[in-house]
Amino acid sequence: MKQKLTILGLSGLLLLTGCRADDMVTNAKRQDNWAKKFSVFTKKTDNEVIDYAKGFEILAQIHDSLYHTNISGRKHMEKLLELSKVKDIDMSAIEAKPYVDFGIHSQTITEKNGDKWVVFPRIQDGMVKDLVCGVLSDEETQVHYYVLKRDTEFYKNSIGLFQNAYIEKYAPAKKALNSSQKFLELGICTKKGNFFDNCNISIVILPPPPPKGGGNGSSSGGGGGGSSWDWFGWDRPIDRGCMKYYKCNDPDNGGGGYSHPIPPRNPCKKMKGKFEDPIFKKNFERLQKKETLDLDHELGFAESYEKSTPTLLTNRTGTTSVRLPEDGRSYYGFMHTHNNKEGVVRIFSPADVATFLSSCVRNAEEKGNASDAYAIVVTSEGSYTLKYTGDGNYSLGLNQLSQWDTWYNDKYFSLYYNSNESFSQPDVEKLFTQFLKEVVRIEGLEVYKSTPTSSEKMEYNGENQPVKTTPCN
Repeated sequence: MKQKLTILGLSGLLLLTGCRADDMVTNAKRQDNWAKKFSVFTKKTDNEVIDYAKGFEILAQIHDSLYHTNISGRKHMEKLLELSKVKDIDMSAIEAKPYVDFGIHSQTITEKNGDKWVVFPRIQDGMVKDLVCGVLSDEETQVHYYVLKRDTEFYKNSIGLFQNAYIEKYAPAKKALNSSQKFLELGICTKKGNFFDNCNISIVILPPPPPKGGGNGSSSGGGGGGSSWDWFGWDRPIDRGCMKYYKCNDPDNGGGGYSHPIPPRNPCKKMKGKFEDPIFKKNFERLQKKETLDLDHELGFAESYEKSTPTLLTNRTGTTSVRLPEDGRSYYGFMHTHNNKEGVVRIFSPADVATFLSSCVRNAEEKGNASDAYAIVVTSEGSYTLKYTGDGNYSLGLNQLSQWDTWYNDKYFSLYYNSNESFSQPDVEKLFTQFLKEVVRIEGLEVYKSTPTSSEKMEYNGENQPVKTTPCN
């Protein structure tokens, strides 16, 4: 009897354990599905109504900032917005280049499979020239942006409605603009981080879309993900999950979301791993040689996700500097020299920093991991490495490099002539760390002094203090 009870008890325990295991698997799947969804399309409270149009606007602005695209067309608008602070801007200048007006949009349309989409007008020359559709698909885990085909009935039935809404909204504002406040009348709005806010919204109620299998509105039968209506044109549709936008839900939270789910990054470990690569180490040692540093121009190597061996970088014709190759956006790291010529600053230049941020980090985010990105400058006073541990939430403006150059050149020029036309390397390092902290001001951008066997992080520690150093473990 005792033996039977033990067996029964064991059976019950196994059954209970199996149920708990099933629950754990179910919860894990639910958590995984939750983490793949966009936080901008997720309710934070039970009473919240999701604003899908605002979500598509935010994601378009973020995508343009992160990946140098121009889905929104706002690059032109941002430039004019700055210019309006010093001079009047004529309406013809505003309407000269196409942009998406997120201040006018359709209702949110939901398909039977759960896909949701919103239509926005693309404006040029005072007219609605195209209709752009933001689509949330694949159980709300993928976002696409399409341009609607002009030869379809759905487009023809909708374009006039958007044109009327545009005329009605902006007719009172057809005048020269001379302040950012007046730009609000055009729905250009105020920029907050990576997106715009404070827009007056006009909603255009579209006629019902044609059913699937209905001629001009029939399904195109696939289309690489997302909704497959044949009136969705293929104007470089963007197909990205929330990780690419840093806008996923928190996997450890059943509600709300978080904006920047970046994996842990260990720059020290990454740098150590690079120097363990014999080809990388050989190239680095070549750049360290005196005969290389005594050249009258820079020399370097760049690494690409698409090439098995590094690419040799030589100076451009008529210059002494190198740049990344132009044969694709796959280069995630480079090393190069700053030679021994008198007056050369033996640390990164502003152009080096801009190349690292705008090319290496962005390419790594898109094709690999941001922790892969690196930039190295080799000099006779030591070698330095740039790494990035941030969340990708930065952008470089049109005049960014020019502003950096002005500060950098003024400070190093003063340092050079106040030191009897020579540079003290500790002063060079201190000024560069100050440049990163006070001028560049991008969180997660770090500089290290590196050798094949050791590295130490350098940080600005105030005007009257030496550079703070933290050795890698």
